[in-house]
Amino acid sequence: MSHTEAIDYLRESANFLRTLGSLMYTELTQEQIENLKSQNLAAIGGEDEGLMGDGFRGIGRYLSRCGMNVRQDLAVEYARIFLGAGVSAKQSAAPFESVFTSPEGLLMQDARDEVVAVYRRYGTVIDPEVNVPEDHLGFELTFLGNMADKTADELAAESVDETCVADLVDAQMAFIDAHILNWVDALSEKVDEFAESQFYPSVMKLIKGCTAEYKEALGELA
Repeated sequence: MSHTEAIDYLRESANFLRTLGSLMYTELTQEQIENLKSQNLAAIGGEDEGLMGDGFRGIGRYLSRCGMNVRQDLAVEYARIFLGAGVSAKQSAAPFESVFTSPEGLLMQDARDEVVAVYRRYGTVIDPEVNVPEDHLGFELTFLGNMADKTADELAAESVDETCVADLVDAQMAFIDAHILNWVDALSEKVDEFAESQFYPSVMKLIKGCTAEYKEALGELA
């Protein structure tokens, strides 16, 4: 990967990671839905037999067949899967790392404190008025997106600080291992269990495929 290619890849990854984070954080807006519809996601997936190909094709198929009430349908789906609407708390796929990594399966456990420390070290601050634990998968993906942009900024600087770049790359690889790949498969299984459409299971495939691919690319950059 050339210097210019690395910068371009990091910029594209930053935007995509933040997009994935926004899909997980709350119910989709009509604008988000229309934006997804405007893209030929099935073609983007192409013949890729990996997770990302499956994810793009799954979302594309869903949106090509959805009805007029797609926003309401997806809001209901989101509430049932991630918020436990209509089911017990233990049956929902709460998208918080602590729920999947703490012995008690509770919110606000060690994982939350750990990610807050990493966020602060690299200048990411979650608005306290949001009132959502910081180990939400949406926040974690957004953090990675911001870190990708920081890395691209450093590489694009007139005088590249190789030590700083190496620190940013190492931090992202460590974060992916310690705070995404360690629990995203378990969350994905829960999503598959409670989903009634292929939209959110497909989103989870994109998240798993993207983070694994991004970590591999960071390894090459390192």
